[in-house]
Amino acid sequence: MFRRFIQCLPILVAVSLLSLSIVTISNEFQAHNPADILHYISNLTTTRKFGVIALTSLGYLIMTGHDFLGFYYIN
Repeated sequence: MFRRFIQCLPILVAVSLLSLSIVTISNEFQAHNPADILHYISNLTTTRKFGVIALTSLGYLIMTGHDFLGFYYIN
């Protein structure tokens, strides 16, 4: 019984963290109207939108590269 609980523990932790993140995000955006957010995004220039997408992609590329290096090091 205890061994089965230990096997399910990572799933329980992942679901708990997902639930916590959803609650946190909903609390953060509670003060903002979704229409205001969409209006703000629509007013951004195309250059700024591409810059945001490029920097986000670069961040993900760096994180993925770091993970690959870690797995390469572990073998």
